[in-house]
Amino acid sequence: LLYAPTGDKFAFNKPLDIAGSLHATTGAVNSQTLASLSSSGGVRVLLSTDAQDDAYLYLYNTSDALKVSLRTDANHSFINGGGNFGIGTDSPDADLHISGTNDNNLIIQNSTYQGSGQNTEAAIRFKVTASADAERAKAGIHFKNDGSAFGRGDLHFAVDSNDDNGNVDIADSKMVITHEGNVGIGTGAVTSPGLWYDANPGYLAISH
Repeated sequence: LLYAPTGDKFAFNKPLDIAGSLHATTGAVNSQTLASLSSSGGVRVLLSTDAQDDAYLYLYNTSDALKVSLRTDANHSFINGGGNFGIGTDSPDADLHISGTNDNNLIIQNSTYQGSGQNTEAAIRFKVTASADAERAKAGIHFKNDGSAFGRGDLHFAVDSNDDNGNVDIADSKMVITHEGNVGIGTGAVTSPGLWYDANPGYLAISH
């Protein structure tokens, strides 16, 4: 038996091969599911429209958690044939291309509670080797909460000079800009030995 009618649907119990085109339409204006496909293992693909009649494609894993979302509204994303991923653009020119109409293009957040003295960090690391393992990212920019409240902290520019497979860490900081405006070079903090600039009263000093 290839299929069996169940109400207004057909339930297929064998693979369905389509050589031509498959057209799915609905008479409703919006908020309609055009196609919902699932495997026996629980992986699910949903093609639908929302209340504003924008289309979206959702991919769910075996736990029915949404893993991929492609939309045609203001939050649309795009993957081109070369593997580039675009947000806000349908012609991405890089591995990741973010386009928008204001300066709010990218936010990198550590969502751990930012309480006093929390010392949480958000970071970008740079890697220039062919290794696919989680190693040898030897430079980074780290923003560390300094515990002074309101999400304030210090911006660290770090380079790992060790001859090993380790990744850069905030302990490798070579320059730091504090939220007060002080700049330290060759030190992780402006009170430690190194070259630093004090924005108030404004002088360059060498501390050792």
